[in-house]
Amino acid sequence: MSQPSLAKTFMRGLFSLDGRMPRSDFWVTSIALFMAAILFTVSVNSIIRFYQHDISTRWLMLVILAIQLVVAWPSFAVTAKRGHDRGFSAMRTFWVNVGAHVVPIALIVVPLLLNQRPRWEAAFWVFAVLTVYMIFDYGVLDGTPGDNKYGPSPKGAIQV
Repeated sequence: MSQPSLAKTFMRGLFSLDGRMPRSDFWVTSIALFMAAILFTVSVNSIIRFYQHDISTRWLMLVILAIQLVVAWPSFAVTAKRGHDRGFSAMRTFWVNVGAHVVPIALIVVPLLLNQRPRWEAAFWVFAVLTVYMIFDYGVLDGTPGDNKYGPSPKGAIQV
Protein backbone atom coordinates (compact mmCIF):
# COMPACT_ATOMS: atom_id res chain seq x y z
CA MET A 1 0.00 0.00 0.00
CA SER A 2 1.55 3.30 -1.06
CA GLN A 3 1.57 6.36 1.15
CA PRO A 4 -0.19 9.49 -0.17
CA SER A 5 2.08 12.39 -1.13
CA LEU A 6 2.74 15.14 1.39
CA ALA A 7 0.99 17.69 -0.86
CA LYS A 8 -2.11 15.50 -1.17
CA THR A 9 -2.19 14.91 2.60
CA PHE A 10 -1.76 18.65 3.23
CA MET A 11 -4.55 19.61 0.80
CA ARG A 12 -6.86 16.95 2.25
CA GLY A 13 -6.11 18.29 5.72
CA LEU A 14 -7.07 21.84 4.74
CA PHE A 15 -10.11 21.23 2.55
CA SER A 16 -11.72 17.90 3.40
CA LEU A 17 -14.20 17.37 6.23
CA ASP A 18 -13.52 13.62 6.31
CA GLY A 19 -11.63 11.83 9.03
CA ARG A 20 -10.09 12.79 12.33
CA MET A 21 -7.19 15.02 13.37
CA PRO A 22 -4.96 14.74 16.45
CA ARG A 23 -4.40 17.73 18.74
CA SER A 24 -0.83 18.32 17.56
CA ASP A 25 -1.88 18.64 13.90
CA PHE A 26 -4.82 20.80 14.94
CA TRP A 27 -2.58 23.25 16.82
CA VAL A 28 0.12 23.42 14.13
CA THR A 29 -2.40 23.94 11.34
CA SER A 30 -4.53 26.43 13.29
CA ILE A 31 -1.51 28.54 14.23
CA ALA A 32 -0.21 28.43 10.63
CA LEU A 33 -3.60 29.56 9.26
CA PHE A 34 -3.83 32.33 11.86
CA MET A 35 -0.33 33.56 11.03
CA ALA A 36 -1.06 33.40 7.27
CA ALA A 37 -4.22 35.47 7.73
CA ILE A 38 -2.33 38.07 9.76
CA LEU A 39 0.54 38.17 7.26
CA PHE A 40 -1.79 38.60 4.28
CA THR A 41 -3.89 41.23 6.05
CA VAL A 42 -0.84 43.27 7.12
CA SER A 43 0.67 42.97 3.63
CA VAL A 44 -2.51 44.11 1.92
CA ASN A 45 -2.92 46.92 4.44
CA SER A 46 0.66 48.08 3.77
CA ILE A 47 0.20 47.98 0.00
CA ILE A 48 -3.07 49.89 0.17
CA ARG A 49 -1.61 52.48 2.55
CA PHE A 50 1.30 52.96 0.13
CA TYR A 51 -1.21 53.66 -2.65
CA GLN A 52 -3.66 55.41 -0.35
CA HIS A 53 -4.54 58.11 -2.87
CA ASP A 54 -5.48 55.52 -5.50
CA ILE A 55 -7.36 52.96 -3.38
CA SER A 56 -10.24 53.65 -1.01
CA THR A 57 -10.69 52.25 2.49
CA ARG A 58 -13.70 50.34 1.16
CA TRP A 59 -11.37 48.31 -1.06
CA LEU A 60 -9.11 47.60 1.92
CA MET A 61 -12.06 46.26 3.90
CA LEU A 62 -13.22 44.15 0.94
CA VAL A 63 -9.76 42.65 0.44
CA ILE A 64 -9.39 41.89 4.16
CA LEU A 65 -12.85 40.30 4.16
CA ALA A 66 -11.86 38.21 1.11
CA ILE A 67 -8.70 37.04 2.91
CA GLN A 68 -10.75 36.06 5.96
CA LEU A 69 -13.19 34.15 3.75
CA VAL A 70 -10.32 32.30 2.05
CA VAL A 71 -8.95 31.25 5.44
CA ALA A 72 -12.43 30.43 6.83
CA TRP A 73 -12.93 27.12 4.98
CA PRO A 74 -9.54 25.57 5.85
CA SER A 75 -10.01 26.71 9.47
CA PHE A 76 -13.45 25.14 9.57
CA ALA A 77 -12.20 21.91 7.90
CA VAL A 78 -9.38 21.56 10.43
CA THR A 79 -11.71 22.27 13.36
CA ALA A 80 -14.34 19.85 12.01
CA LYS A 81 -11.76 17.04 11.76
CA ARG A 82 -10.59 17.79 15.28
CA GLY A 83 -14.23 17.72 16.37
CA HIS A 84 -14.56 14.33 14.68
CA ASP A 85 -11.68 13.09 16.82
CA ARG A 86 -13.65 14.26 19.86
CA GLY A 87 -16.82 12.54 18.53
CA PHE A 88 -18.57 15.74 17.35
CA SER A 89 -20.30 16.23 14.00
CA ALA A 90 -19.13 18.88 11.54
CA MET A 91 -22.55 20.53 11.94
CA ARG A 92 -21.99 20.97 15.69
CA THR A 93 -18.59 22.50 14.97
CA PHE A 94 -20.18 24.77 12.35
CA TRP A 95 -22.74 26.14 14.80
CA VAL A 96 -20.12 26.76 17.51
CA ASN A 97 -18.06 28.67 14.91
CA VAL A 98 -21.12 30.68 13.85
CA GLY A 99 -21.74 31.56 17.48
CA ALA A 100 -18.13 32.55 18.04
CA HIS A 101 -17.67 34.63 14.89
CA VAL A 102 -20.94 35.64 13.25
CA VAL A 103 -22.95 36.54 16.35
CA PRO A 104 -20.33 39.04 17.67
CA ILE A 105 -20.08 40.67 14.23
CA ALA A 106 -23.87 40.95 14.08
CA LEU A 107 -23.93 42.53 17.55
CA ILE A 108 -21.66 45.27 16.20
CA VAL A 109 -22.77 45.71 12.58
CA VAL A 110 -26.59 45.49 12.90
CA PRO A 111 -26.86 48.31 15.47
CA LEU A 112 -24.54 50.46 13.34
CA LEU A 113 -26.79 49.89 10.32
CA LEU A 114 -29.77 50.94 12.45
CA ASN A 115 -27.92 54.05 13.74
CA GLN A 116 -27.78 52.59 17.23
CA ARG A 117 -24.96 52.01 19.68
CA PRO A 118 -22.99 48.79 18.89
CA ARG A 119 -23.11 46.05 21.52
CA TRP A 120 -19.31 45.87 21.98
CA GLU A 121 -19.42 44.28 25.42
CA ALA A 122 -21.89 41.57 24.41
CA ALA A 123 -19.88 40.87 21.25
CA PHE A 124 -16.67 40.54 23.27
CA TRP A 125 -18.21 38.16 25.82
CA VAL A 126 -19.90 35.93 23.22
CA PHE A 127 -16.63 35.69 21.30
CA ALA A 128 -14.50 35.19 24.43
CA VAL A 129 -16.67 32.51 26.05
CA LEU A 130 -17.08 30.46 22.86
CA THR A 131 -13.40 30.82 21.94
CA VAL A 132 -12.26 29.65 25.38
CA TYR A 133 -14.72 26.75 25.11
CA MET A 134 -13.37 25.79 21.66
CA ILE A 135 -9.73 26.03 22.77
CA PHE A 136 -10.44 23.79 25.74
CA ASP A 137 -12.77 21.30 24.06
CA TYR A 138 -11.02 21.02 20.69
CA GLY A 139 -7.45 21.91 21.58
CA VAL A 140 -6.86 20.53 25.08
CA LEU A 141 -9.08 17.50 25.64
CA ASP A 142 -8.03 14.15 24.20
CA GLY A 143 -9.90 12.59 21.30
CA THR A 144 -12.13 9.54 21.43
CA PRO A 145 -9.92 6.50 22.11
CA GLY A 146 -9.90 3.95 19.30
CA ASP A 147 -12.14 4.07 16.26
CA ASN A 148 -15.32 6.14 16.18
CA LYS A 149 -17.94 6.79 13.49
CA TYR A 150 -15.62 9.33 11.81
CA GLY A 151 -12.74 6.90 11.30
CA PRO A 152 -9.78 5.29 12.98
CA SER A 153 -7.86 7.01 15.73
CA PRO A 154 -5.27 9.42 14.27
CA LYS A 155 -2.86 8.27 16.98
CA GLY A 156 -2.68 4.90 15.26
CA ALA A 157 -2.49 6.35 11.75
CA ILE A 158 1.16 5.41 11.14
CA GLN A 159 1.24 2.50 8.74
CA VAL A 160 4.27 0.22 8.60
